[in-house]
Amino acid sequence: MNDGTMHEILLDQYRQYLSRYSADLLQGVCEQASRFSRAKRLDDPVEQLIKTLGNEKALAKMLDRHGEGGTRAVAVLRRSPFVPWRWDHAIAVLESVGVESPYTLLLEFLEMGILAMKRNTTDDPIVRFDVVTGASPASLPLVTLAGPIVSQTFSSFEIESPLPSEKPAGSFRQADGWEWPMRLAILWQMTWLAPIKRTQQRLLFKKDRERLTLNPLLAAETLDSLVRVPDPGLMIYQLALDQGWLDPVVEEQSPTAPLWQVWPDDLAALSRIIGRGLVTLEDWNELGTDVPVGTFSSDVVVSRQLILLWLSLLPAEEGATLESLARALESSVAPWNGAGEPTGPMRLPAERATLCRTWVRGFVLGLLYQAGLVEAADLQETSPIVRLTPRGKQFVGIAENIEPAPKYPVSLLVQPNHQLIVYRQALSIELLVQLILFAEPRSSGAAMTLELTPGSIYHGLEAGLQPEQIIQLLQDQSGRTLPGGVEESIRTWSQKRERLTIYSQATLFEFASAADLEDALARGLVAARLTDRMVLVEEQEGAFKNLRLTASRDYRLEPQPCVQCSPDGTILKVNLETSDLMLESEIRRISDLASTADKQGAFHFRVTRESIERAFEQGLRGEFIDQWFRRRTGQDPPDSVRLLLRAVTGLSLSARQIVVVSAESPLVADGLLQHPRTASLFAERLGPSALSIATEKLPELRQALDELGIPLTLPEANAG
Repeated sequence: MNDGTMHEILLDQYRQYLSRYSADLLQGVCEQASRFSRAKRLDDPVEQLIKTLGNEKALAKMLDRHGEGGTRAVAVLRRSPFVPWRWDHAIAVLESVGVESPYTLLLEFLEMGILAMKRNTTDDPIVRFDVVTGASPASLPLVTLAGPIVSQTFSSFEIESPLPSEKPAGSFRQADGWEWPMRLAILWQMTWLAPIKRTQQRLLFKKDRERLTLNPLLAAETLDSLVRVPDPGLMIYQLALDQGWLDPVVEEQSPTAPLWQVWPDDLAALSRIIGRGLVTLEDWNELGTDVPVGTFSSDVVVSRQLILLWLSLLPAEEGATLESLARALESSVAPWNGAGEPTGPMRLPAERATLCRTWVRGFVLGLLYQAGLVEAADLQETSPIVRLTPRGKQFVGIAENIEPAPKYPVSLLVQPNHQLIVYRQALSIELLVQLILFAEPRSSGAAMTLELTPGSIYHGLEAGLQPEQIIQLLQDQSGRTLPGGVEESIRTWSQKRERLTIYSQATLFEFASAADLEDALARGLVAARLTDRMVLVEEQEGAFKNLRLTASRDYRLEPQPCVQCSPDGTILKVNLETSDLMLESEIRRISDLASTADKQGAFHFRVTRESIERAFEQGLRGEFIDQWFRRRTGQDPPDSVRLLLRAVTGLSLSARQIVVVSAESPLVADGLLQHPRTASLFAERLGPSALSIATEKLPELRQALDELGIPLTLPEANAG
């Protein structure tokens, strides 16, 4: 990726973030930034921002008010252009490098367009830059440095590395970067054939966890192994989940799309995506079963970002030892420095130091090395020397020209025993995502071995491939005609799948009961029985004269809303004219039959705590029930049903007395929460302009406000 390519990628990323802003917010940000530039104004606020921030003098004026802290913050944020920073991680990293008041600084950067924000849990437009204090980490927004700043060579935004640079005695060793893509492809095929199942609490069932941890291809030690990666199958699963390649919501997780739709066709580009996922992993870490409890899962994300930052600051041809990386972490960031409230083994300095060095080796020589982002030298020494590869420098925003991998005319060998052998040197993203559709992986060492089987060919046909396409692909990639037995097997297995009964014109009928179906057959209806209530009738003259049709349905379409909720939300009424075959089995999973059919033939069902508990015991989750109501009723679940869902998963209520302080505007409330005399007195924010405070703290609040010259009107009961 050259300078121009990286520039365009980063600008596109910046535009995507800004596209989530409301029109008023975007215009306000543009006006704030334009105050520092004398350039001619443009009609498009996005392009105006890009033009302003791409000017070094204008950017320097923006940062003057923040002094060295603002410049240092930009220098740090520039070294992570492809990894969005979660709000708490960005604050922690900036604090670790000596930036004061990072919370306020980040907000001001957002207001001037230096940073761009997107929400982590919703695509709703952003109308203001507010981060709720005490919000769960998963709900915090993501921020990234503006593309124009990253892609420009601004000399004023350089900082020194805290690591002593080293020159190795030997040469650097680099992995080919194929280890994680191959395992991700194997996981994709595994979950495509049999989804991964999770509990209501989004925990893996024991059987599915064992599928990941015991699978010989996912759990095997890496080929060019410098350290053992703990639980690699779980790591690959979590990586695919975090990147959206597996459905993150449903209880049975399958791929969201074929790999050729979601993966770039270049290994370097895929390495950047994988690197982004490796840095932000929280549900897996490099210590495996030795992981401490508490906030460690979030702390390691900050540690990963700092390591990449420090490595990016080293001189061009030099590296740093793993020991120096560990010492830098111990001097600047929790939990390695013992700050906060360490638990478990992190409380003891000696054990904490050992875990820190184990963690550093696991991240650098395990995850980053296998991703092709770092290379290592002096491996026989106690503390090897590491540095970023050209691909790793691209990942941290340093423009590097990388020669494209050579293309080999012959990339695989097709053997008469139906095995395919692909050597890693000749592997490509395009070939990998195609082979995984119709061949079963057998090994992934120096050469990736796959096998053609009846089942794999069947699944390839299900994915939309034709037998001729499979044969042509294998011939093109092997450079020769296929062995006769292989081509014959592909055609034979394909033909077996096609042995189906085809009706050129037919209608599927569903009867209200088995007795009604028998009565229709007794009256002379000619049909092929499918179930006790369903028949298939060929469309011919007089076929339907004795049938009274209430509705017709096209089962190729998505299910339609066919259920109505009562005013109290707990009674479900089925509309027979729009319901389909699947509804009866679906609705009985979450409710009980409340009555027999009414005069119109409609059935009523009741949602109770017992029916919800039964649904949870069957493995259903709240998200599934939410989706079912939206699909079948056309609206969100009633509040009464949501109450039952929360009650089953563990709900308790508490009552307490509080005093509510009402500010005249959200801006005043923000000031009260930030000012040192009043910030610690409030319990929580109840709304944009409403704050709660304990009764016993009212006198102290009144005194603090008197000092600030702000009158406080108290209710009569508290006026004294």
